Amino acid sequence: MEELLKALLTSPEYIAGVVEQYKPVLYAVFGELFQIFKDLVDNDDYFETNAKYSWKIMQSYMSAGFTREEAFAVLMNSREKLLESLKKSSASVKTNKD
Repeated sequence: MEELLKALLTSPEYIAGVVEQYKPVLYAVFGELFQIFKDLVDNDDYFETNAKYSWKIMQSYMSAGFTREEAFAVLMNSREKLLESLKKSSASVKTNKD
């Protein structure tokens, strides 16, 4: 597997050949993934659940004595830190594969 990844990263011609060979399969797979993404975006229940989750967190902070603004700031800060952590983790995985 590592040899395949190295070949993919070092040879554009090899990549082009693999893509051309597996294009029908890739289109089918990514088409299905895109359809799942579209279904998720069209699913209001997902967004309502996510909003309720965030609202419950804010209510918890406000019940603990935070103002509405402080609760919102803590919620946004924790989400920002989560995104930063995910980016670092992703970069770490990419680095470890090299």
